Amino acid sequence: MSTAENTATFKEFEKYDFDNDEKFQSGISSLLNNKQDNEQDLLEKAKLFYYTKFVCSFNPDAYKSWKTENQEPVDNEEKVTENGNTLFFVFILSD
Repeated sequence: MSTAENTATFKEFEKYDFDNDEKFQSGISSLLNNKQDNEQDLLEKAKLFYYTKFVCSFNPDAYKSWKTENQEPVDNEEKVTENGNTLFFVFILSD
C-alpha cells in the first residue's frame, strides 16, 4: 500500500462511525464492563482490531506511526467563562 493509500485509509478509519456500528457496540460494551486496561487504550485497541478485521485491513503499527507523525500540537490553554469574562489558564508541562 502506498503512502497516499495509507493516509486515505487511516483518515477513513478516524472518521468511521463506531458509535452507530451495532456489531462493534455489542462487543465493546462487554470489554468495557470487564476492563483491565486504561479505558482509552482499550477502546483504541478494540477499534483498530474491529476495523482491520471487518471493514478494511491495514497495519495498526503503520497507523500508530502515521498518527504520531501527523498529530496536531497539543494546546495546553483552556478557556473558562465566568460572569461573561473569559479566563485563561495555561498549563506548563516540564520534565
